[in-house]
Amino acid sequence: MPIDINNLNPNNITDRRIKGGSDAAPEKSGPTSESTPGSKSNDDQVRLSDEAQTLKRLENAVADLPAFDNERVESIREAIAEGRYHVDPDRLAERFMALESELNQ
Repeated sequence: MPIDINNLNPNNITDRRIKGGSDAAPEKSGPTSESTPGSKSNDDQVRLSDEAQTLKRLENAVADLPAFDNERVESIREAIAEGRYHVDPDRLAERFMALESELNQ
């Protein structure tokens, strides 16, 4: 039975779980390896791969950069206003094709 997300009522979901509907949570049986709140386990460790560490460093570096180069935007704006801005259609097409190729990999 589909759930209407526009009219969600937590009681309906709970009622279906109690009645054993398709949303019923699986029952746990037997001991688990989950730790209880407040307990400490010396076996739990997280190690990020070299790639993940590199991505995190890059993410931090990019976060510090401005969204765009104000000087470049202003120079292009002036060139357009003065009629000096020229778009090379061949170069533009080549760049679009290169971008498309990169996106498809």
